[in-house]
Amino acid sequence: MPDSDFGTFDAVSVHLLEDAAVLYDRSRRSLFAANMNAATIWLGLEQKVRPREVAEALAEEFGIERGIARQHVASTLLQWRRWCREAALRDASGGVGPRGRGQCLPFSPAAPAERHTYRLLDTVFAIQYGHNVPHWSVRPVFEYLGCDTAAGTERVIDIVRFGEGFAIAESGYLHRKCAAASQLASVMRDLMTESAINDSRGLAALQAAAVERNGTCILMPGKPGVGKSCLAAALAADGFTLLGDENVVLSGGEHSIRPLPFGLCIKDSPPAMLWDRFPGLAERAVHMRPDGTHVHYLTPPEIAIAPAAHRARVERIVFPRYFPGGETELIPIGNGNALQRMLSCFSPLGDSMNRRDIEALVAWVAATPCYALHVSSLCEAVRILRRFGT
Repeated sequence: MPDSDFGTFDAVSVHLLEDAAVLYDRSRRSLFAANMNAATIWLGLEQKVRPREVAEALAEEFGIERGIARQHVASTLLQWRRWCREAALRDASGGVGPRGRGQCLPFSPAAPAERHTYRLLDTVFAIQYGHNVPHWSVRPVFEYLGCDTAAGTERVIDIVRFGEGFAIAESGYLHRKCAAASQLASVMRDLMTESAINDSRGLAALQAAAVERNGTCILMPGKPGVGKSCLAAALAADGFTLLGDENVVLSGGEHSIRPLPFGLCIKDSPPAMLWDRFPGLAERAVHMRPDGTHVHYLTPPEIAIAPAAHRARVERIVFPRYFPGGETELIPIGNGNALQRMLSCFSPLGDSMNRRDIEALVAWVAATPCYALHVSSLCEAVRILRRFGT
């Protein structure tokens, strides 16, 4: 175990709670859950004790063999590297966080042909479409977010022709490029999500879907690919109000959910249930996401979407996962398990979190009923979750 690992933890603080340990990495603005055995090792590393010395202290304190103690410390370091890789992947694929300005746009945009304003969280986006930009293919995706007044932070976004494709710029700086008109809506959605989250005054951004009915909010955290967006679509088809299908903002204090009320993003080959529930889906325009996936966007009046100013108190936390061919079942899970799953989808906002914030977060998760949901049948999953909203 090389001492080169020493010093890796300068930006990491360890917070010991009653039955959990939470690590806060200030450099990545990421939180990680650790068990109490690992917390002893982390505390030694936080206090700048070299890994080999941490192992010696561990062996002496708990009366275990030095070789086993060294293995414990090595596995803790290995877990740390795994967390770092996961955090980097999350930032690179759908995660949110502050981004630096892009390159300077090599020309000044001409007067726009069309200008429309939309509100998301606390941000008003003034979207300016340049000449020869097919705004008619983008506007239907965001039209229901339209607003008349520039209340809150305003961002002016220009969409202009750029070479063979299009450029999306703000204040003269290039933020995104795309090659085809079919990619514009998805790229704009990503940019608006990132900007609105970073402008918000929330505690954290969550990779999560969220729905609400009769005052009951179900939060469904999960990394991309677990099936949360598809489940949110099925619940929206059943009459739930959508707060977000990919990202939401968690406020501090009461830990309520602030919606990112974009329309539902549904892949071009959805489950039969969604074809049946949304008969007009096939007629919707097909858009392409940056990863090459073809999608449709469902917007009001086909679905109910929470207004931007809405705040929802979470009554249930459900961690969905698609299990083809298995049994659809809802399984209660313990606080430690729930906290670890939650933190894998959690990105703190702002400069730092203090101990009080972390303790309040842990207490909130502990006080909220948490479940794992194995989904094989969407219809059965909706039937199970429907009882929470009645």
